[in-house]
Amino acid sequence: MQTYIDGQVYAVKIIKFNKDDNQNKVLREVKALAKCNHKNVVRYFTAWIEWRMVQFYDSDDKDGSNVINTDDDAPLKDPDSMLFIQMEHCCHLLFHRNLDHLLEQSTISKGEVLKYFREMVRGLYHIHGKKIIHGDLSRKNIFIDAKKVIKVADFGLARLLDNSATAIKSGSSGTKAYLAPEAETGAPIDEKIDIYIYKNMNFFFVKMKVNLNIY
Repeated sequence: MQTYIDGQVYAVKIIKFNKDDNQNKVLREVKALAKCNHKNVVRYFTAWIEWRMVQFYDSDDKDGSNVINTDDDAPLKDPDSMLFIQMEHCCHLLFHRNLDHLLEQSTISKGEVLKYFREMVRGLYHIHGKKIIHGDLSRKNIFIDAKKVIKVADFGLARLLDNSATAIKSGSSGTKAYLAPEAETGAPIDEKIDIYIYKNMNFFFVKMKVNLNIY
């Protein structure tokens, strides 16, 4: 979380990667966020990458002042790369940070439950309209802002469909409790896996209503 000169508070997600990582995969979250513009999807502002070179030091050097020569025999380590993603700050200190916290800490009405369900659907409908598969919907990835508005967030496992594609090869798994069967088996996936996850989330949500005193 950072406050800039404009007086606004933003969330900044930091992702560390190196040359062995697939950069397209690392940047996929940025590309997905940049496509979205909806009140029920976390808002993206900008992103940037920073590099940091790490040098080898002589293990016998007590004060760390003697850097080993960076010739062919003692090169610099591969640079650490850091991806910074600047987004809107959804989590209010006086309110629940995400759907998980809401379920654990709050008594909510039936009307509020239906409102949250509708807003999740609207956010998901917008995401799918941009040919994006979220891939990791869970209560922890559904934020709630200070005005009690749902924000679908965390596109770290998102996949982008080409304009002509209707399905793609399954990649990294999401939250096991909600995962669609085809995502677990490695079969081709499409937007339907998000709908399956959404259905499971709602099942668990409603199942907990006894503890939530929904009326």
